[in-house]
Amino acid sequence: MSQNHTWLEIRELAEALYCSVKSVYIYRDKNLFKAGTHYYSVGEGKLRGKHIYNLELCRKALLERTAKDSRSNETYDNKEINKLMTRKLDNKNLSYRK
Repeated sequence: MSQNHTWLEIRELAEALYCSVKSVYIYRDKNLFKAGTHYYSVGEGKLRGKHIYNLELCRKALLERTAKDSRSNETYDNKEINKLMTRKLDNKNLSYRK
């Protein structure tokens, strides 16, 4: 089975992902984009060579992170929402503008 992959330099990747170049560096530094999987380095004898990124795998990593983050968000059921809405407020906590 052959898969087509789009390999991009950092500026093109940032544009395709609708983020900044700085965000790509952050994702890489936090190991969301992993060397050898999401990107490879070119150049010899440099401390930090040019990185070439796989668009599809980087997008997949961001989608998985987004899904994971959304599962940990606080949610309320209808009973809890009604309880919050009908909660009586203390008069001293209310402010009035005229």
